Amino acid sequence: MRRIVRCRPVQISPAPAVRAPQPHVWESSKSWLNSLGRQTVQHHALADAARLAILDVTSEAKYRLFLERIYGFEAAVECQVSGVRGLEVALYGARARLARLHQDLVVLGHDASAIAALAQPTVTVQHSSDALGWLFVIERHVLLAGLIRRVVATQAPALARATGYFATHTDGGVRLREFGDLLRSSIAHGHARPELVLAAARRAFEAQHHWYAARSQRRATPVAQRTRQLASR
Repeated sequence: MRRIVRCRPVQISPAPAVRAPQPHVWESSKSWLNSLGRQTVQHHALADAARLAILDVTSEAKYRLFLERIYGFEAAVECQVSGVRGLEVALYGARARLARLHQDLVVLGHDASAIAALAQPTVTVQHSSDALGWLFVIERHVLLAGLIRRVVATQAPALARATGYFATHTDGGVRLREFGDLLRSSIAHGHARPELVLAAARRAFEAQHHWYAARSQRRATPVAQRTRQLASR
């Protein structure tokens, strides 16, 4: 039986107006995933820095709070995308990670009711293009998962027992390419429009940035700062 994620929306600030896409870039692209990445590159450094902020964490309480923020955002996306017909395969990765994250929070002391009550942002998904744009934003995080798991295990070994979320997809590149194959298929079969996927991804990046920025005001340690610099190159 599939675990049901209950949405508990918390209003977040609206994203700024979306720039018009560049049709010629999409039309000539051999990889929709690469093209989507190029056209959202201005958001990647902020998104990666927000995720790499977990490298600052050494206490169990702060680590749990960070995982709660991740769970809130990704559970909201999963809940909304699950309402779009025909995207069960697209949700495979997100659901696998969310299940592991749920278990990590249990290991850190939460019960099921406390996890279900965690705050979530408002996510609006109306069609397949929206869904794929939002999923792209959370799928990108698999590229950093292996690094984060190794650093947490080294810097805070006591927390290694609650890193199942980061260990779900050990080869982030493979998982992201699988998502890229699904994206290509959806566009090729007319189930999604690339310009709408792009618009949704930009909205999702903005929403994600606001979600983390509003809940994580911390000074980066030198180790975390250096890792973020490397990730942004």
